[in-house]
Amino acid sequence: MPRAREAALDALKLDESLVESSYRPGMDQLTLRLELARSGEGVQARQRSALNPNYATAHHWYALGLVSQDRFDEAFVEIKEAERLDRLSLNISTAVGTCFYFARQHDRTIEQYRKTVEMNPEFSLAHEHLMVRVRGKRHV
Repeated sequence: MPRAREAALDALKLDESLVESSYRPGMDQLTLRLELARSGEGVQARQRSALNPNYATAHHWYALGLVSQDRFDEAFVEIKEAERLDRLSLNISTAVGTCFYFARQHDRTIEQYRKTVEMNPEFSLAHEHLMVRVRGKRHV
């Protein structure tokens, strides 16, 4: 992960105007998003969404940055905008559930992950989150 982060930052140095270059594909997205939010890069995601308000990924990442700061009302606005812009994104659909989870809306969390699984039963990330969250809810 550190090497991938370094490579992504090098790409940004080459061309900061490319919105896509500011995201790190192929990594554990939730862990990375929380790391980015803590490091202040979540704010940069907001700036990038202003550069291209139709770029769903920028809204998606900004929402998760807001979640990491317990700013749930704002996060839901952003993640719903991401979902509106890209209704077929399994990652965004899963992130909606993640927002519900951190806002302690457990029934909605499970409902959202199930919805994502219905969109594509082969999408393992939603299955993993669903299993962890359902198991976690039983222990709460």
